[in-house]
Amino acid sequence: MYGNFLSTDGKAVDYEGIKLSPIFRDYVDLASHLITADITTLTADELKSFVINIYNALVVHGTVVLGGFDASVAGSIGKFFTSCSYVIGGLRYSLDELEHGILRNNAIHPSSGLRYFSDSDPRRSLALPLDPRIHFALVCGAKSCPPIRVFSASNIDEGLNAATKSFLNDISIHESTNVITMSKILFWYSKDFGETDEAKLKWVSSYLVEEGRGRLLALLSKGARGDTNLDGYTLEYSEYNWSVNSK
Repeated sequence: MYGNFLSTDGKAVDYEGIKLSPIFRDYVDLASHLITADITTLTADELKSFVINIYNALVVHGTVVLGGFDASVAGSIGKFFTSCSYVIGGLRYSLDELEHGILRNNAIHPSSGLRYFSDSDPRRSLALPLDPRIHFALVCGAKSCPPIRVFSASNIDEGLNAATKSFLNDISIHESTNVITMSKILFWYSKDFGETDEAKLKWVSSYLVEEGRGRLLALLSKGARGDTNLDGYTLEYSEYNWSVNSK
């Protein structure tokens, strides 16, 4: 399905083509068998790659069937991520539960303030240690999302590194104005990358190519002299394009 209906860069999906394709009908049949899948026996790398792939596939599935979300309608985005779900191993998992419950180690949702799995929830045992790189592998179906990739347990570390480097090297660093501009993802999930802006930017710098890393660290050094608030430069976040990433 990905091979036939994704753009070459993985950033756009031919949802209408998928909808009319026998490949999609086969996919829907396969997805129905998730109800009997036992994911409790998977290793951490197997579970991480499985959940990322299932999340991205479910976004595509939900967009084909429901038409995705309409960012101009209040509540549409949140409803999409809480209502689109698969039953896996007899338990229901929404997109939000896959992301925040499992991949973010049951962390609080940054917008709703919800924590999805209670201590008595059987799904709680599947919560994985937070790996911030997952934010650049999950594709929400919007134009500002990272490109879709397919992961496996054998390539999960290499794949997440590649996805993170590819996404973060698009940040803008302007030495003339001391302005750093990056994706809203790093604003919404700021604490996943570090407790402070300085810690977050140092984490980001480790994934930049040598030139970008040097420029960012130079600004960090300039802004950090005697000032933990880093007001020697300005950190800005680009507007997120929530338009559906249709091809």
